[in-house]
Amino acid sequence: MSKAVSDNNCEDAIEAATTVFDNQGTVSNDLLIRILQMSVDLAGVERFAKAINLSIRGNVKFNEHQFASLVGRLLSREAPHAQVRVCLNFGLRPDAEPLEPHPKEGCDKEADKKDCYAGAEHDDTGELSDTDEVLVGPKVLEVVGMTEMRKAHGIYKRSPPCPDVLNNDRPVYKKSEGMGGKDTVWCYYWMNPDDVPDLNKEEKAEEEKKKRRG
Repeated sequence: MSKAVSDNNCEDAIEAATTVFDNQGTVSNDLLIRILQMSVDLAGVERFAKAINLSIRGNVKFNEHQFASLVGRLLSREAPHAQVRVCLNFGLRPDAEPLEPHPKEGCDKEADKKDCYAGAEHDDTGELSDTDEVLVGPKVLEVVGMTEMRKAHGIYKRSPPCPDVLNNDRPVYKKSEGMGGKDTVWCYYWMNPDDVPDLNKEEKAEEEKKKRRG
């Protein structure tokens, strides 16, 4: 399980944690929080529901920073309101009444309730059309299963296209690692393997200028 978490493989981590609980074992609080964080970074209600269930089975505990980070991750990718409301329950007192996925008040109409789930998997309410989705691409990608380049594993967020460099209008995805996110890994569409583009060219040029000034 720890290996799946370190590789940012959410599905394998959820499966491993479920097996541990089913066999009367325990999962550390830190691992449960990490699994839930991975699940909220990706669109998909089934994966999210499984991670929430694991958190409940493990009686997960959050500090203020972890709770704020969890909700912030959902808001940053414009997750369905229902998912945000579910996670807000982790910040309530033990004796408080839990929040339902949609409010009891102000959601009298069926359409109002449906709005709380807009953007959820298998529900295209308020989402892009099929044509637009092909052109724009999903907001987040998860890379797993690499055997030689495990550094490539992780969550990639969509960035604007780079037609001047890549000669196409397809989206570019990147993830940042290291201190201050200085190490960037890119994922993009490119047709010429003999001439690999350098999307870090501008950053490298800026660093070189700083060295010369120093």
